[in-house]
Amino acid sequence: MTGAHFSFNQKQIEGGKSEMKKRILMMAILFLMVFLITGCGGDDKANALTSLDQRTNVVRDGHLNEHPDVKISDAYDGFFSNAQWKYFDSKDGKKIVEFSGNCTYKDKEINVRQQFILGDDGTFTVGAVAFNDIDQDQLIASVLISKVYDEYYAKHPELKVSSPIQQAQELLKDKNIQGTVLATSMGNNPDGYLSLVKDVNRYEFLLCDLKNKQIAEIQFSQELYRFPANKQQKYVPPLIFNMTILKDVHDRDDKDGSWNGPNHRIPIYALYKFDENGKVIPGMLTTAWGANPSHYQGYLNEQKNVDLANLFLTEMTSLQENCQLNQVEVSF
Repeated sequence: MTGAHFSFNQKQIEGGKSEMKKRILMMAILFLMVFLITGCGGDDKANALTSLDQRTNVVRDGHLNEHPDVKISDAYDGFFSNAQWKYFDSKDGKKIVEFSGNCTYKDKEINVRQQFILGDDGTFTVGAVAFNDIDQDQLIASVLISKVYDEYYAKHPELKVSSPIQQAQELLKDKNIQGTVLATSMGNNPDGYLSLVKDVNRYEFLLCDLKNKQIAEIQFSQELYRFPANKQQKYVPPLIFNMTILKDVHDRDDKDGSWNGPNHRIPIYALYKFDENGKVIPGMLTTAWGANPSHYQGYLNEQKNVDLANLFLTEMTSLQENCQLNQVEVSF
């Protein structure tokens, strides 16, 4: 038994260059980065541990971000023959779990080694991939991983997970909201996500607060979309926007902004700053009465509305990254 077949020709690579470019970028973000590890510390036989070892099980029982419902061992052990797992310490001090197995590549049986780097917090990142002890680049590595999971889903169609954009699009359908989801930050924050939606020639942001079960629309503007670039400025300007909560309830923020049937448009004046890594840190939020206020001197009384506005601030960077991955260019 030689394991699953894995093949493609050079013409497919070159002809599908633009498509694969997108795939490579997606895999690079999802897997954080590909580490090139060329050696391991000590004797492999001395360092090798059984697949029952707790450290190897961190990876074996774990999952990749793109496939949250599939254990890595289920996908890899099913695709490759002679599947083996071991743990060792690399020369530069990294904790490595290494998978080894055989498959057919270009009509020849090869041995594949895939390394995973363990973190101190119980997480891991995907490391180097080698065919017959020859390191492979990101293109080959990403195609291999995609092939492994495609075959697993073919055998288990009930587990096929739709992409974040497809899931965000389903939300629009369920809520009878018009438009097409172009990009989304779904998966970055368990409390909610931010999507970029296009309806005919109009763009808007759609906020989904999973924690408080609220949905809000925010009119698109280049100023809002590009505000994370303000981290380069000495003075960080405030953001002013209207946040329309769909099917809102009349609560302690009832008098803020204006109402259009069940939809509540709340004006927001948001202060924020950036940490040393460029991450957005929300600051004070103020609001006002009426549809077109000149002063923002009121405060949001409902924590759920504060959370919603802050979600917009903190998810914008991830939305921009997803726009880049999907080659979305906003134009008017």
